[in-house]
Amino acid sequence: MATGILGLGGGGSAALNQELLDKLKDADRTVKVEPIEEKLEEWDSELEAITMIEAKALEFLGTLSKLDLYSEEENAFEQFSASTSGTAGVFDAVDIGDLSEGTNYVNVTQLAQRDVYQTVAWEGDETTVMPYGALEINGTVYSTSGKRYEDFVDDLNASDDVVATVVKVSDTQSRLVIKSKEPGIDNELTIKQSIDYDFGFMYNQSSSNTVADVDVETVVGAGQSATLTIDGKEVAINDTMTYQDLANAINALDGITSSIVDGGNLYIEMDDGSALSIEQSGIDLGFSSNQTLYAQNLNATVDGVSYDISSNTIDVQGSLTFTATETGNATISIQKDTTNVIPAIEEFIQQYNSFLDTVNNELNNAESPISDKSSLRTILSQVKEMLFANYGSDDSLNIFNFGFELDKMGHLSIDNDTFNKAVSDNLDDLKSLFVGTAENPGMGTQLKEYIDGLDAYNGLLWHYDQTMDDRKKTLEEDLEKAIEDLDNKYSQLASQFAAYGSIISQMESSFGGLKMMIEMETASK
Repeated sequence: MATGILGLGGGGSAALNQELLDKLKDADRTVKVEPIEEKLEEWDSELEAITMIEAKALEFLGTLSKLDLYSEEENAFEQFSASTSGTAGVFDAVDIGDLSEGTNYVNVTQLAQRDVYQTVAWEGDETTVMPYGALEINGTVYSTSGKRYEDFVDDLNASDDVVATVVKVSDTQSRLVIKSKEPGIDNELTIKQSIDYDFGFMYNQSSSNTVADVDVETVVGAGQSATLTIDGKEVAINDTMTYQDLANAINALDGITSSIVDGGNLYIEMDDGSALSIEQSGIDLGFSSNQTLYAQNLNATVDGVSYDISSNTIDVQGSLTFTATETGNATISIQKDTTNVIPAIEEFIQQYNSFLDTVNNELNNAESPISDKSSLRTILSQVKEMLFANYGSDDSLNIFNFGFELDKMGHLSIDNDTFNKAVSDNLDDLKSLFVGTAENPGMGTQLKEYIDGLDAYNGLLWHYDQTMDDRKKTLEEDLEKAIEDLDNKYSQLASQFAAYGSIISQMESSFGGLKMMIEMETASK
């Protein structure tokens, strides 16, 4: 006969303890929680497997960047090698795909250069306040009033025509240097200054070409003979020529005007306002120029074609340019470079076989965690369909025309002799097979577009990843709910067990008193 109330024996309330609840909860967890956790572990394994496949696809895609039409990287069929000679300049090509084989000859007889002017030197630096005055450059007047040289430089540099700087020419002196922004005759500068201050440009003229403090009746050069060359035109000076005679002789030159103004300064100007050059021989007549360089064009020939342009850079052919650095000759010889074709194809084969093996291992493995094998079969089927299709303008080209071979496992290999012969004798067809054109894209171009789109929006791998993400989110929500339900259930049971224990204790206490009375009654008899 069971002892104790409810057959629990003495101390029945102790039997409803936390240990019993934990055992019940563990049993319940095995049924309701662990299956979800196992599915999450399987999800992790599937993620690892699909990530491996995606990585292999990316590696395969990387090889196609050298074999397709639209890649930013130059494809292996459009590589060139070049050899140069001569020191006249530098050749450069932005897009080697535009180049043509052959040799180009360049002869430079004159470099393009900018107009460069300098002011008279002053004691100080860029912070020195400028004297009152103004400069007119290409028709625009720039006032110096109240400005420091550095402020004036900012004003000039705001122009589209001028580059200005202050340079230290000694420990104590500086000059303002003004240059045309671009080289060439079309970009030459015309600089005039007001009469308020002599910056070295002289008054209302385009270059410093004046002799100061002369008298119209004074004999030029103290009675010595000399020659003055103005813009290439010679003026002979004899031992009796006065400064007024010299001004008259200059005025007789076509396109040049001379006068004696401003307290006896001999002034010379081109009629069209352009810069002029003055050379003197025999004696120093006092002419000096603040123009240190004169704007001129590049004069050169490229393959016999003459160039007279404002830039030192010439478009030779396609994207090939030549930048002249000195007068003289330069040549460039361009040849097709096929040395990268074979390594590119070998890498393509290696990565395709690796991709094939990775996908097949999951498809053929009964224990593979991959849940959507049909998507993998579709991907592999599409890749093979493109790989073994015909290409070219008449669909007459396929990989088996060029030495590609297939073994019983589906692995690609190549017959080197057949392929090498195709590279040397039939490169255009090989390029059509892999690269193709916009109208007839080749196998490499189509494969790259397809594989590149797999993980793009709405691609097969993109959908696979989305489905996996959704599945994981659902599993995590199910797991959270199962754990919460389990905790709530056993929290409630614990409360109920505590109440049951209290009732059982009371009943056991009452039963104990009754038992004593029965025992006492039995003993009295």
